Amino acid sequence: MSYLVLARKWRPKNFAEVVGQDHAVSALRNSINSENIHHAYLFTGTRGIGKTSIARILAKALNCSDLKNGEPCNLCDSCRSINEGAAIDFIEIDAASRRGIEDTKNLLETISYLPASSKYKIYLIDEVHMLTPESFNALLKNLEEPPPHVIFMFATTEYKKILPTIVSRCLQINLSSASVKTITEQLSKIFSQEKIKFDDISLSLIADAAQGSIRDALSISEKVISFCNNNLKEDMVREVLGIPEPKIISNLLKAILEENIQDVLSILNDYGEYEDHEFLLKTLMDLIQKIAVLQFEKDTHKNNDLEDFLSTDPAKLQFLYQIGLTNLNHFSLGYDSYSILKMTLLKMVAFSDASQKKKSLIDKKQENTDIFWPKIFTDLNLNGISKNILKQASIEKKFNNLKISFPKKTFSILNEDQKKEIELCFSDFFQEELKFTYDSKVIFEKTPEYEIKLRNKGQKKNIKKTMEKDKNFKEIIGGLKVESVEFNKKNET
Repeated sequence: MSYLVLARKWRPKNFAEVVGQDHAVSALRNSINSENIHHAYLFTGTRGIGKTSIARILAKALNCSDLKNGEPCNLCDSCRSINEGAAIDFIEIDAASRRGIEDTKNLLETISYLPASSKYKIYLIDEVHMLTPESFNALLKNLEEPPPHVIFMFATTEYKKILPTIVSRCLQINLSSASVKTITEQLSKIFSQEKIKFDDISLSLIADAAQGSIRDALSISEKVISFCNNNLKEDMVREVLGIPEPKIISNLLKAILEENIQDVLSILNDYGEYEDHEFLLKTLMDLIQKIAVLQFEKDTHKNNDLEDFLSTDPAKLQFLYQIGLTNLNHFSLGYDSYSILKMTLLKMVAFSDASQKKKSLIDKKQENTDIFWPKIFTDLNLNGISKNILKQASIEKKFNNLKISFPKKTFSILNEDQKKEIELCFSDFFQEELKFTYDSKVIFEKTPEYEIKLRNKGQKKNIKKTMEKDKNFKEIIGGLKVESVEFNKKNET
């Protein structure tokens, strides 16, 4: 028999085996037991948390011939055919590969036919948000009033991309991400049954790396098990997942707080230029967050590893966390991640207590006064179309609220990507979290474009005055006879 990966081998086959979705399982069981069956279900949530698995279990329960307490038996012909992927009355479709209107039309043509051997004919469409608008529109009527023998099930990671008219016709079941504790307990159960040796810290590292996804946790486990040869140890798990030692992170934070740039660069250099730098920054932010929370807890248990950090000014920790949070957005731009991390750490050091105090004094002066926008515009780290668009805008800043006003034509063509780039640039410049608003009520006299025109006009005047004072220029034009001619429209021929 060929090897079956853990994610498929341990896929739940009934509601009792579903992990971390008690609210959804309870609701579906009650619905089945009371025979309140909806004609369309929409399962939403992040990847790998059981959307299609729960949909398949529900399909088995609806057509099971030996249903017990809302659970499918997994022994009858209907249950076994769904488990084996050979059910005639259970049609599973991948919307990513069959998203066109013709595919949807072909599907809808089969709806009128009665089930071959089951109570219901069930259509499960995975990643339904990938369907085209035309396909969604074709589904509308059938979804609102389907034949009594038809049930629709949709699964998606991005339900906001689905037309509201589709969502309103479905019973929406939101699945939550699994907690670290839930994933750890599930991994412990699976590893024990698979006879894989492990320690608790290794399980916690895998659960953290999975980011709430059970399937991701099992996929990561496959890699770790192969590397560790069925004997998981903390140091080996850290090595294969690229997770830095806690001591590295604590030393890095200590160097930042002490404003020791040499130690910061040395630690970063030892970490490596080709490691996951975004993950290192996130780990540093997790440590800062943990310390900040401990500082405000009343009944805190002493943590020998973090005790030295608890006396740190809470405002400084918040400030460092804000810098990290802002700079995390830069990793998605595709630039050199090592350079982004290095500059982020240097920024944390550069904005020392003295710098923060100086900045706060400046901010207090500017809280209720207009800022000189044209000067700020020249200092912004912005290029291309976004900079040209922003040149035509006026801004108004009060506290952490920033209003950007554009001309009507420019405002009408402004897209979300340009807004995101502009907002990132302003947040980076002011070093604070800003709330942005946009309108088309530009004050032209306050735009950089107006300032540039004034400057150019002034330069022309200065050039003219300089030329008039220049002796050589006077000699050149001295011999020229200039006559002024007045034009009269009546005398024109």
